[in-house]
Amino acid sequence: MQIITRILAKSALAIFVVLVISSCSVFQSPNAAAKPHYEEGLTFLQAEEYDKAIASFSKALELDSHYKEAYYGRGKAQTESGRYDQALDDFNQAIELDPQYADAYTGRGNAYLRLEQYESALSDYTKAIQLDPNEKSAYINRGLIYYFLQQYEHAMADFDRALVLDPQSADTYNNRGYVHLQLEQVDLAIADFGKAIELDPQSAKAYSNRASIYNSLGQYELALADLDEAIRLDPKFADAYNNRGQAYHALHEYILAKADYDEAIRLDPEHVQAYYNRGILYYDLDQNDFAIADYSQAIQIDPEFSRAYYNRGIVYFVTGEYDLALGDYNQAIRINPQYLLAYNARGRIFHELGNYDRAIDDYNQAIQLDPRNPQNSITYKNRGEAHYKLQQYDAAIEDFDMAIQLDPQLSSAYQGRALAYQALGKTAEAQADFSKYQELSAQDHP
Repeated sequence: MQIITRILAKSALAIFVVLVISSCSVFQSPNAAAKPHYEEGLTFLQAEEYDKAIASFSKALELDSHYKEAYYGRGKAQTESGRYDQALDDFNQAIELDPQYADAYTGRGNAYLRLEQYESALSDYTKAIQLDPNEKSAYINRGLIYYFLQQYEHAMADFDRALVLDPQSADTYNNRGYVHLQLEQVDLAIADFGKAIELDPQSAKAYSNRASIYNSLGQYELALADLDEAIRLDPKFADAYNNRGQAYHALHEYILAKADYDEAIRLDPEHVQAYYNRGILYYDLDQNDFAIADYSQAIQIDPEFSRAYYNRGIVYFVTGEYDLALGDYNQAIRINPQYLLAYNARGRIFHELGNYDRAIDDYNQAIQLDPRNPQNSITYKNRGEAHYKLQQYDAAIEDFDMAIQLDPQLSSAYQGRALAYQALGKTAEAQADFSKYQELSAQDHP
């Protein structure tokens, strides 16, 4: 028996990575001629016409090379248009002119954040907060950095402070909800996503995020209600289609699930989770070639996606292509050396090939990672079967005992233990286990 990695542990969530940037203030330049160009730049910036904003700020700087706000404004426009190196130059100029300019540190932090230079961004946001303890945007963006660095308690503290400064920020509630979710504080996460929706009923992402929790809790009807609303608000929201596909999939509405995965991929051809989830759907429908194609596409998009390798390996295993399966399990383990199921699955390949000692090595590795993990009921059962093949009957019985302890409904463990008892001449114990095996099998296949 092989365990396929099902729907992703968490549906796709959308943390708000839109940078919060302090507004540019109107500054009276010593050169009166520079001010109109600066104000024109602000207007273009507000209208998201970044090239025009850059041109206007540049004109202001030609007339006054010490106009720090113009450097800041141009830096913001450069950041929003993806010119991060130029943005850094502008923020550096603003800071050189005024080392106490908190907004410039926040702006430079934003550019570093977009470049994924998290430590530099963190330093700048911290400096901005030191200079201005009420700099809300620095708390929010530093919270994002802590989130990306998986320092969730620090992220929570920053989002909490940002909400003290601005209790009406729907985006901050949404982001804090996501942090609660990483900390497995599910009720608090639901509350924060609900608050985000209350403050901004047009927030498709907040609806989708709350739905992802409902999906994980098996509350699929609630998930569908939220996802329907998210899609109504934003018909091009690929994550929402992917998440709704997961809900339909769990409810065995396979046609609807496939339609949603298809739409997510149409909207975002690089949506790795949608390919992965559609691969699971195809596997469930015994359409193995299509499943392999989708897992392969997911791997092409994200070559370090260990679960996609593992699941593709499962399909190769059930179709008898052991060499290909072995290659995928090796890749999954290379990417994630703690991947319990991959060790078990690789062990099963060696098991099927009759290399029981090598199989036991992999089963041992899986068990050592987490001996009491319920998923290891299969691993103990498999190791018991390998010990049985090697005529190590006492060791086999110990493993079947542990498998049953972890999963009392695992019928094959009773069957294996019965065979081991029989090999040891323990007829009564063997008969009791055979009876239990038949009872459970009848329940599985009425």
